[in-house]
Amino acid sequence: MNVIIYTGPGAVTPSATHNLAALRRLLFPHYAVTPLGTKALLEQPWSSSCVLLVFPERYESEYTEALGTHGRAEVVKYVKNGGKLLAIGDGVAAACGGEGRLGLYKGSWIGGGEARKEKSWATLNADGKKFRLKKAGEFLHAEGIDRNTTEVVGTFVEDGELDTSRKREIPAVLYSTVADGAVVLASVELSPTMIALASDNGVEALAQNLEATNLNYAKNEELFRACVGKLGMKLEEREDEELQLSAIHISSITPVKAQKLKDSWQELILTRDETEYIVDMKDTFRIETVTAERSVANDKNNGALPAIGHSQGSDLCVLVHVEDYPRHEETPLFDHNEFYSSLKRFRSISSQPLDDFGSYLMYGQVMTSTNTILERNQKLLHRLPTGFTAVATRQTQGRGRSSNVWLSPAGCLLFSVCVRHSVSLMQQAHPAFIQYLASMAVVEAVKFYGEGYEDVPVRLKWPNDIYVEDPAALGQNRFLKIGGVLVQCSGDGKEYYLVAGIGFNVTNAAPTTSINHPYTQETLLARILVVFEELHARFCSNGWDKYLEDLYHKIWLHSNQIVTLEAVEGAPRARILGITRDWAFLRAEEIDDQDQGTGKMHELQPDGNSFDFWKGLVTRKA
Repeated sequence: MNVIIYTGPGAVTPSATHNLAALRRLLFPHYAVTPLGTKALLEQPWSSSCVLLVFPERYESEYTEALGTHGRAEVVKYVKNGGKLLAIGDGVAAACGGEGRLGLYKGSWIGGGEARKEKSWATLNADGKKFRLKKAGEFLHAEGIDRNTTEVVGTFVEDGELDTSRKREIPAVLYSTVADGAVVLASVELSPTMIALASDNGVEALAQNLEATNLNYAKNEELFRACVGKLGMKLEEREDEELQLSAIHISSITPVKAQKLKDSWQELILTRDETEYIVDMKDTFRIETVTAERSVANDKNNGALPAIGHSQGSDLCVLVHVEDYPRHEETPLFDHNEFYSSLKRFRSISSQPLDDFGSYLMYGQVMTSTNTILERNQKLLHRLPTGFTAVATRQTQGRGRSSNVWLSPAGCLLFSVCVRHSVSLMQQAHPAFIQYLASMAVVEAVKFYGEGYEDVPVRLKWPNDIYVEDPAALGQNRFLKIGGVLVQCSGDGKEYYLVAGIGFNVTNAAPTTSINHPYTQETLLARILVVFEELHARFCSNGWDKYLEDLYHKIWLHSNQIVTLEAVEGAPRARILGITRDWAFLRAEEIDDQDQGTGKMHELQPDGNSFDFWKGLVTRKA
């Protein structure tokens, strides 16, 4: 489920940035926290997956004006139908009553700027604690607050009065119910306004920068915690507020081949102060060779790199194991011996000679994103063989389609596979089909993991989402998303370099929906890679042939489904027939009032359209 930070016109970028970073720390791994602009808020079906909408501080211009009458009505509808809204600082004004506002709180509010005075520091009492923060404004006629629907969560204690018994308490944070929903209005500045933040790369980049610098706004975030906790959000209780990136271990099914892989990077490797490193487009890698005599028995990314020209991303320690697999004490959450023994076993029972997918493995207990570390470091990517696999136990910046954030709570299987695809195969085997092959590999591996797994109810939603039957509604044809596939592609004129990122819930604890069968991640990963290589080999030889087409249709959710093509002029009704064999487009035939085919066909690109399976709609992506 998503927590959305509104970043439309008028939203203060540093405030939205701070809100994004703070909420990710507080709510990870239970919710995906993501920014959303005005266009997306108006055109995308965000409300069905949103558990909290956040209005950050704003400039004097009303950012609710950008939403217009329709957008404001959608937000009000979302809240009244059970949604939750948190308004911060001047963002409180948008939620209150008045022309062009939402009217979720019927009382009035006046900001510091509107009152023609500077925002002042004040002491705030909330959640049994005292905070020293800047007032953003005041609720007018607070004595008339309807205590049946509104609760004063925090109050300002007026400064300047020496006699504390006479100090006036002013409502600062309100909690109010609105039909089936609720709002929290925090009339304070929670962003680090004392620090100048500037960036040309938008809210996402700023949030990542804020997290990377590890600035401590503990007091502010304590109040944030109280606000979102009041709205019933599940908070992660951890000793450490942020996951720390771990060392990365590279190994091979035949350990000595890991040394040959490292040797292939010689043109990239620089040496200074006896340290080998690679400076790539995003990250900087410190390379260390691990032998049987010298083993690093920790999983920390410790040690500073020399004074070199770093990239703009992370400094990562890469341990290349050239004589044996990483030991259990080095990677306690991933058993390399089980993975490689399972890979050998599944290869031995395959009808095809297999030697690529999974033969080289990159593992990190905590990574930013397996896709990011491969796809955004092109120097390294171009020197990795087909089938090279990166896997992480946890991710801090997992990625999905359309800039979505993919969470990685414990129990997820998270990995990416490199696929080098010759341009000469373009006509016969278009690389757009790789996402379908990866999705099919997941479903087939889950079902053929071992004896007794054939009936695990896992299916695919076009183009690349992985679904499982709702365990609370078995037999009712109701499915829930548990993961997906993201394929990213680059090229040099001779080859396409594809990174197929796969993430899905395998053994997650409730309430997260997962497959929830007795799998081990290492063995399931090995099974997926063997199936993926089998399907890929067939595809390169025969293209998207009838066998692959029939297999895909067997495990997807859409055969003969009748939908409304909102992405097509006139929004005609149509019946889904499949996907095209040339460009992997969704293929549909228009139908008449009697549900009979008219012969008029439509082909829809997966990257330009969104399939709302449950509503039977194919809509244009914003």
